[in-house]
Formats: sequence, C-alpha cells, structure tokens
Amino acid sequence: MPQERPQFENVPQSDPERQRRLELAREFFHKENFQLNGKNFELYGVAHVPETIELHHQELEAAIEKAGAIVVEIGPDVESLRASLDSANLTEEAKVEIGHFFHFYEYISRLAGSQNKLVINADPSEGARGVEFFNDITAANEKDARVQNIKTLVSAGLPASLIALALRKKLGEFMQKKISRRTFIGGMMSVAASGALASLSKVAEFFDKQTDKSVGRKDNPLGQFLYNLEDYRNLVVPEALEELSGREITGPIVVIYGDTHRSALKHYTFAPKERQTKRKIYSPYDEVLSPKMRVYRPTFDSNTGQITWTEVESKDI
Repeated sequence: MPQERPQFENVPQSDPERQRRLELAREFFHKENFQLNGKNFELYGVAHVPETIELHHQELEAAIEKAGAIVVEIGPDVESLRASLDSANLTEEAKVEIGHFFHFYEYISRLAGSQNKLVINADPSEGARGVEFFNDITAANEKDARVQNIKTLVSAGLPASLIALALRKKLGEFMQKKISRRTFIGGMMSVAASGALASLSKVAEFFDKQTDKSVGRKDNPLGQFLYNLEDYRNLVVPEALEELSGREITGPIVVIYGDTHRSALKHYTFAPKERQTKRKIYSPYDEVLSPKMRVYRPTFDSNTGQITWTEVESKDI
C-alpha cells in the first residue's frame, strides 16, 4: 500500500541545508547481497534523512515488499521516543537531525507494518529508553577506568607484526578516502609520542574521524584496535543476523542501517571468531546496555490505516 512520503514543494530548491541532505541521500545509499548459513540477506546502507525516501522510496518499498523480515537501526516504537526528544539536553540542531532519523524509520515501520512484516531491532544503543536514549553513552564510558584500561590492553596485547600487516593491507585504500599523507604520518607520530602500542585504540579512533565518513572496522588501517560505542554496535548486530539466519523465514532478510555502518556490519557478520574474542572485552558496554534482539509483529487495521506493534520476542544477544 502506498505510504505517506515527505513533501518538499515548500522547500526552496536553493536552500543550502536541503541541498546538503540531498547530497547525503545520493552518496550514502548502497545495497549489498550476501548469504549467511544459506539465508539470503539484503543490506541497505542509507542516510536516514527524509530525502532518502524522496530519492530511493521505490528501492526501499520493493525490498520490504519481498522481505521475510526487516532488521532496522531503531525499532517501530520510535514514536514513543519523540516526547523524550523535546526534553532532552541537546542543541536544536541536534534535535532536528534526530527528528530526521525518527522520520525515516517511522516511514520504514509504517511500510513494513502495512505489509504484515516482522521488524527486528538488535542495536545496543536502543536498549536505553526515554531521555537516556539521547545521552552520550560513549562519553560516559570514556570516564570509566575499566574502559581506559581495556583500550590499553587491546592495543598492547597485539604484536607489532599484526599492526604492520594491517597497515600494509589497508593503507592504500584508506589513503583514497580523503585522508592526507600528512594526517596519516601525524597520527602515527602521535602513536609513538603517546606510548606506541598502548595508545593504538585511541589512534584508531583518530583515523575514524579524519574522513568525511566513519570508516569503521572494515576500512580503518587500525580497525582491529577500535574500542568505542560505534564499533560495539557494529559487533553486536551481526550476532542477531547469525541467529536469524537459522530461522524459518520466508524471503530475504532486509537490513536497513546507516550507510557508515554497512562495511563493518558485513565484516563482523563473516568474522565470528573475531566477534567472539572482541565481545569479551566489551563487557563494560554489555553491562550498561544489555543488548537484546527484539522482534515486533504488526497489526494493521485496513479500515483506519492504523498500525499497532507488539513485541513478541526479546532475547539476549
């Protein structure tokens, strides 16, 4: 059934912010197909702004129509978070950005619900509800002495030969992602100045911030040293994909996520041993966020067009 889409008639085409979002919607939209345990997956990387719906609604609607289940970055109960957004301690600019995020996934949920599709969320950051959803969990955990100690152990526990191998394999492609040679050398200088191996986790995060997109575990030359909320999220979600791959689900499992997560999600999906090893060192995050896979089933009233969602499963992952 056709879904309500954003209207832009009253938005000047020359509006700089509008143009910025259109560019994001064009650049950050990719699809990858893969199989896991014989199950077909379709991974859509998106910019979660209204303009993505405007430009790519045909692809998204076709994907959901044939899907057996949909995995999303935020579940269909997103509407319950709107009241918390108003009272959150955030800048107006940040609230607008989050509003766009909500709008995008409300659209996805309405589309899935009207076609009686299961919607699944496994993102650890959604475990915190209400105002807590908007807290900077990364900053809070950075103050935890355990996290700082683990960052050091993650780095110091890996041999220099592994670092050299990672750099040799990844430096060429990473240098194409708009990071200058000067920036790279500067980052490596900071490694030496800060204590070599013991600082690599922080330097891995430094490289993540040097491009116009979050390169994440897959593309960062020091990706194996990452230890932060984004990496944790990218690590946990594939646990749910592994679980879903063994279920009787008719049709492909469609995953719709921010495009900057896409390569890391796929990397960890096919690196179960790395997931298992790294998950152990993420215990401080596990304790705070208690990651779960939540499965929602819709009830669609064709007379009123209303959709209600029931959480039919909540499983620790």
